[in-house]
Amino acid sequence: MGTNYYISIRNNSKTDNKYSQLFEPPCVPLHIGKSSKGWCFSLRVYPEMNINSYNDWIYYILNLSEDSQSIGVIFDEYEREIKLTELTKIITERKSERHWDTLLNNPLYDNYSSLDDFLNKNSAIKGPNNLLRHKIDNFCVGHGDGTYDYIKGEFS
Repeated sequence: MGTNYYISIRNNSKTDNKYSQLFEPPCVPLHIGKSSKGWCFSLRVYPEMNINSYNDWIYYILNLSEDSQSIGVIFDEYEREIKLTELTKIITERKSERHWDTLLNNPLYDNYSSLDDFLNKNSAIKGPNNLLRHKIDNFCVGHGDGTYDYIKGEFS
């Protein structure tokens, strides 16, 4: 289970409910990525928009705020507004209490014969701070410098 994060552009001149138009055209939310327990953050990339890295996302979000008529609103899938400082922590300050040497002692992992079997069946590798990290393939196009992976295409 995880939580998806989005950004939508809201017109500052409107006085109605600030969330009322986040999901309605022309305000189509842009998927930032997903936080899943025990995994590096899945940070969505949009090559067609020149958003290919964590720094590109920060630049994009900060530049939305410079337009006096609109502001980028970051929110999660439960429509809770998230401040940029909180989002950066969610992406970059991740860790897991997982212990690789005792992982298979948990009954949840009875279907795996070894740690390598678990990693292979989950398309994962060991990541920073005891997190799982996606293997680079057509889905995961790269690993960030920290606790995030770059994911291309649709996912939830």
